[in-house]
Amino acid sequence: MSKILLIVHQETSDPGLIGQILRTRGYELDTRCLAMGDRLPADPNEHEGTVIFGGPMSANDDNILPFLQAEMDWISVVLNSGKPFLGICLGAQLLARVLGATVAPHPDSIAEIGYFPVQPTAAGKPLTCQDRFTTGTGKGLSYPKERPCSLKARHLSIRLSATGLPTVYSFTPK
Repeated sequence: MSKILLIVHQETSDPGLIGQILRTRGYELDTRCLAMGDRLPADPNEHEGTVIFGGPMSANDDNILPFLQAEMDWISVVLNSGKPFLGICLGAQLLARVLGATVAPHPDSIAEIGYFPVQPTAAGKPLTCQDRFTTGTGKGLSYPKERPCSLKARHLSIRLSATGLPTVYSFTPK
């Protein structure tokens, strides 16, 4: 059975709907919490893909939470391996940092919390996905221009890749 690496940030974290969907598609889930002392695999080829979930901390807390730097190092390894990666909330912030983006409060103090409809942009037209996403963030990510926005909500932009397990670059205010 193929395995997916799930990285959570609290002892009580659960992979929820994403875990359910992966299980129904036949994946074995390997859930790890570096904040609780778990270690990352030695080789990205041990897993078919990686999902990094959210948490109460910021991607900018790596100076006081060293496991966040380990996760960012892992993201680089996964991206270089060509394995699929999904980053949600904190996972998207960590990915943004790896890609050289800034993670900071929105300049207009916009925070979006709730369940919002999304519409594909021109870059997102080839994607097939659900038409609503739940979000709760006050952080914005400044992505490089070569990574176009795929979906837009009121104040939310989402970047997706259309190959393999979707690579989510951000669920963040525009």
